[in-house]
Amino acid sequence: TEALGELDEPLGHELLREAAANRENSLRSALVLAVVAAEVGFKQFASKAFPDTDWILEKLPSPPLETMLKAFPWSKLGAQINGKVPSVPDSIQSELKKAVTLRNQIVHTGVPAKLKDETVDSVFTAVRDLLYLLDVLLGQTWAANHMSPEGIKSFSSP
Repeated sequence: TEALGELDEPLGHELLREAAANRENSLRSALVLAVVAAEVGFKQFASKAFPDTDWILEKLPSPPLETMLKAFPWSKLGAQINGKVPSVPDSIQSELKKAVTLRNQIVHTGVPAKLKDETVDSVFTAVRDLLYLLDVLLGQTWAANHMSPEGIKSFSSP
């Protein structure tokens, strides 16, 4: 049934789990897969949020993740977090931008990036927070319980 279909784990989350499984053997492949998880997760979110746009998301090459996050019409979601129109916090966007740059160095230049555990940990946290934020914005309020303390704090009222 359709209701059971909604219980399937979103692909972005599956890919992040696969990235975590690869982490011990290859920080490089883990980082690349984590960035893919963020990109896929955002595209699936955008498609669910605005179903009329899914043909664009499926058929055309995506702009960079940073561009998609900034250009997305957050105000049209009709949702609010702490009385404000939601968006991806700057701290998460900044970490994702660094992750995309590293991923691009790895896959486009063939030069293996010297990665540290801390770098990959930060990328995983940012991707996880992004995916769970997107889940929350699609009505899955339980997902907020899985965000990092930093991710949750970015939505706190000053």
